Amino acid sequence: MQRSHITVWQGISITAMFILGSPAVMGAANEAGANSYLGIVIGLLLAVPAVLVYARIKRLRPGEDMYGALIWAFGRVVGKVLAALITWYALHLGALTLHSFTRFIGATALPQTPQAVTALMVGA
Repeated sequence: MQRSHITVWQGISITAMFILGSPAVMGAANEAGANSYLGIVIGLLLAVPAVLVYARIKRLRPGEDMYGALIWAFGRVVGKVLAALITWYALHLGALTLHSFTRFIGATALPQTPQAVTALMVGA
């Protein structure tokens, strides 16, 4: 199997799009109302150091994947905990997005279809 490689800038771009895309698709800070943009801006400001640390680690270890780089940078225990948290966050956000899409489809187009069937069709 051939292994694909991404550049440091592609990794930074993917991370930035993940951080920006989540609130754009899911809606951010509904309780904040008109000030919800502040939540997005503060979230971005808090995420910038994490992206810069990841970019630095990728420059130091160019052939390493994110999880291996975390274990290298933070040690075996802390790196595995951070890798597990990042994995949980990605899976949880994917589940929330899938739930939101299936609820929208059920409310607008397919009200008689069970949500599980819609989720299987969207996820397939």
